[in-house]
Amino acid sequence: MNIGQWSNEADAISAGYQQIPIKVLLSRILGNTGYGDYLYGFRFVSTVDQDGRMEGTNNVGSYNTGRWTVDETANTFSVEWDQSWATSTTRAYSIGEEIHFFDADTGLWRMSFTEVVQGKQPLEVR
Repeated sequence: MNIGQWSNEADAISAGYQQIPIKVLLSRILGNTGYGDYLYGFRFVSTVDQDGRMEGTNNVGSYNTGRWTVDETANTFSVEWDQSWATSTTRAYSIGEEIHFFDADTGLWRMSFTEVVQGKQPLEVR
């Protein structure tokens, strides 16, 4: 699935996709490892820890750690990385088995978890 298939969030909603409630999103990703795609052809792997920490690496060898938070009222998932990666506040959509994240601030599709594997896995990009 190409994360840029829809030009905006309204297009995805018009196509029948609905936001994932934040509690459902957390049940899918907490304590697990997500593999996915990012803008401009980057691939990444990231772990989402129960304690609000994250770590990840991408296909060009960049590694980072950060913290995640949620806003249940706005139904958003935010990540603030410690070094150079873009901080984002997103809403999640389930598209097939994938999780796609729409940036609530920029109006762009940010990234997708094309696969979520149970447990904390080695940070090796697939």
